[in-house]
Amino acid sequence: MPKLIWIPESVVEAMLKDAILWHDLETGGTFMGYWSDTNVAVITKMIDGGSEATRTRNSFSPDREWEQSEIDRHYHASGRIDTYIGDWHTHPNAQSGDPSWTDRRCLKTIIRSPEARAPRPVMILLCGGPENWQPHAWVGQLKRRAFFFEGVETTAAAISTYKS
Repeated sequence: MPKLIWIPESVVEAMLKDAILWHDLETGGTFMGYWSDTNVAVITKMIDGGSEATRTRNSFSPDREWEQSEIDRHYHASGRIDTYIGDWHTHPNAQSGDPSWTDRRCLKTIIRSPEARAPRPVMILLCGGPENWQPHAWVGQLKRRAFFFEGVETTAAAISTYKS
């Protein structure tokens, strides 16, 4: 069954605003939300990269300390319903919406991190530029490969918006 990601229109607008602001550099943030079933993720909030985030032409790294405090704050404010569910970032001037090798490595790190508690993280890539950002949604999960090696399988997901 296909994967579906529900995301508030206000979050999409905030992502686009950040992407336009940093159009020639990668930028991004974190998503809070929940899985309503095995194929449907619901994003409820986006946490931006923070004031100490590192943005370059080919990479983005959030302000981890600030990001963690915001995740904790939102988790408790939601009554422990909304959890970390994934991330988003831009790929300026990209021709493809496929996750890069670095993106796949990041997904594997998230999945293997017990404190993330995200065995199926969502990743949304905004590809393009200020006039034409295109979203591409993915869900990652570990997949056993030959012998004892584990790889990351990324499954494309549809995106639907809702008013919050």
